Amino acid sequence: VDWYKNHEFYATDTFLDIGVVMLKFHPICYFHVFILGMLLAKLRQLLDKQAVASKHGCFSWRNPYNVALQFVAPMGYLALFLVFSVQEFQARAWGYKLSARISVLLPFQAMILFGLAGLPSLPLPMFSYAFSKMDFLENYSYCVYVFQFLCYAVWPQTGLVNLALFLVWTYATAFLIARCIQQPIQKWWASHPKGRLVVPFVLGAALVGFSFLPDPSYNQSLPDIPAQMVIDNQTVDLRLQLHDPEGHRLGASVINPSILLKDGEALVLARRHRRETMQRSAVYNGP
Repeated sequence: VDWYKNHEFYATDTFLDIGVVMLKFHPICYFHVFILGMLLAKLRQLLDKQAVASKHGCFSWRNPYNVALQFVAPMGYLALFLVFSVQEFQARAWGYKLSARISVLLPFQAMILFGLAGLPSLPLPMFSYAFSKMDFLENYSYCVYVFQFLCYAVWPQTGLVNLALFLVWTYATAFLIARCIQQPIQKWWASHPKGRLVVPFVLGAALVGFSFLPDPSYNQSLPDIPAQMVIDNQTVDLRLQLHDPEGHRLGASVINPSILLKDGEALVLARRHRRETMQRSAVYNGP
């Protein structure tokens, strides 16, 4: 289950890297999820016929299907909560994250989907009925999904955040974006079936153009530091203007330069410095 542990994030250099990326994102690798959805729909139809045929009626608590449906979605949520919250149920018990993502967690997700949907001829389970009162949030769920990390990036507190306040901030932002941007664009999109054919080409050209813009987060000019400063008659502080194209390609910086003057020549030594992040699954048993 840990065959892909040598894969590094963003890496696409080897067949292993490409295979991991495909397993994570390629639609064909989620074909079994589509099949599971079709099977759930068929199961829902078959169980609905049996529930209707029960002698106790569809709305009676003596109908076993009506009782069983009350526990399907809560049990699915409980199982996922244990997987993501309790150490004994985490990835090392189920296989690593990639294995769990595409296979192990599917039954619990199916329980939630089936339990919330219920059966067509039976009343909604109480759990589903309670959540149905929040259906108005569906108009803003996509904005929350897209902009949640941007909201976190501008949140003034680093590390752990106040969840309640952050949710208020995120949904308030999503409300404004949905009302002012998303919904007007949806109306335009629905009313201009011919005009929207041009959108993919315009968007593609815009993305290509943006790729040629300089990176604003990396500025090599250092305008606040003077190029040269005379400290005294024997000391001059100056900018060395060191260039390291290979290091820049690797995301490295040149630090700690030193100059050796010998026989009228200047020898410059410096350190190429870059940060590398590696992750592995382990358990720390220290104090």
